[in-house]
Amino acid sequence: MHLLNPYGFDKSRKFNENNVDLSRNLLTDEEFKEVLARDPDIYGYESLEEVINPKKVMNWFDELLYWPGVIKKLFQ
Repeated sequence: MHLLNPYGFDKSRKFNENNVDLSRNLLTDEEFKEVLARDPDIYGYESLEEVINPKKVMNWFDELLYWPGVIKKLFQ
C-alpha cells in the first residue's frame, strides 16, 4: 500500500526509510509490549556504541590509540 510506505513507493522498494519491511514486521500488542520491556542492551550493541561509532574523524595516530581501546572494551 503506497499510503503506508510512501518512502518505499518513491524508491521502488519494500522497505521504509528505517530499512523495515512493513509487511513482515507487524507485532501484536502483546509482542510490542514485550519488545519495549526488553533490556535495550540485549545484544551488547549499546555498550559498544562508542567503539562502533567514534565521535570524531581520526588521523593515523588516533587510530593507533583507538584499536587497543576497542580490544579492551570487547573483552571487558
